[in-house]
Amino acid sequence: MQTNAGYGWDNGQVNQCPYAYFSAGESQNPCTWCGEPFNTTAPGAARADACQVDYGYTRDAAAGVMPCLRGSYKDVLGASACSQVGRRSASNAGARRTMGSWQGGGM
Repeated sequence: MQTNAGYGWDNGQVNQCPYAYFSAGESQNPCTWCGEPFNTTAPGAARADACQVDYGYTRDAAAGVMPCLRGSYKDVLGASACSQVGRRSASNAGARRTMGSWQGGGM
């Protein structure tokens, strides 16, 4: 039995690909992980181009993808730039907003 797009095999069952995974379907393979630091906007992604730069990261011409620098954040998926935190706020490098709360990044 082959899967539909956005679904993959997991422990002998067909399941919808979770966030950060995708599958074109038409196979008996598991969903493919987008890799760090990429994510999808919804579960059930069917193509690799659904994997976008994750919250708290931005594209950089020299480094490829890098975490937002200390004092900045990014709370959307995609290649947009990190935004500066206001003067009275503080931020850890790689800070991102996830499910309505802030999570500090490493570094």
